[in-house]
Amino acid sequence: MKKLFMIFGLFAVVLCFPVKSYAITRYIINNGKVYYQRLKYRDEMTEADTPTFKNLDYFYAKDKNNVYYEGDKLPGVDPLTFRILDYSYTKDKDKVYYYRTALANVDPATFKILDYYYTKDKNNVYYLRDILNGADITSFKVLRFSYAKDKNNVYYHGNKIESADPATFKILDIDYAKDKNHVYYTGKIIQDGNPADFELVDPSWYLFYR
Repeated sequence: MKKLFMIFGLFAVVLCFPVKSYAITRYIINNGKVYYQRLKYRDEMTEADTPTFKNLDYFYAKDKNNVYYEGDKLPGVDPLTFRILDYSYTKDKDKVYYYRTALANVDPATFKILDYYYTKDKNNVYYLRDILNGADITSFKVLRFSYAKDKNNVYYHGNKIESADPATFKILDIDYAKDKNHVYYTGKIIQDGNPADFELVDPSWYLFYR
């Protein structure tokens, strides 16, 4: 039975993230021209410089003049200093980008990816593209299941959990958590929850994530 729960849990985690078909999206050079394959269609990239064109992965490429995402030129991106950080974030000497979008006021030199949702630099902590207002940079720590905390607060999907105590906060599974004062469901207080005796009846799902 536990193996069944583990298989189901893995399947659910995979479904939580967007999947693109890598087999049908790619850059192609043919007869001195550069193309980007989109499903059944192949678009010519007329601005691409073929001699210096370099495929970086299925979505990103560059030449001496430009950086491209899914075959489209990314305006203002410096190809010389462009780096792919992961499947969501890239940067050059001046900016950090979330897919096609340049993030405002982010410092590329100190930018650090913490997990799929949270990042930080010397100035701020970020949830995806947004500043996590009030977060303490030094003590900020990513937990699990989109939870994070610092010395002052606990966060769920980038939202501060009101009244949560960071020192005693404990994640029980993907939905439930508790601290010395409250029990929480997806970041919201369960009004009649008693943290002293609250426990999960069937912890199999939780054991998969431990």
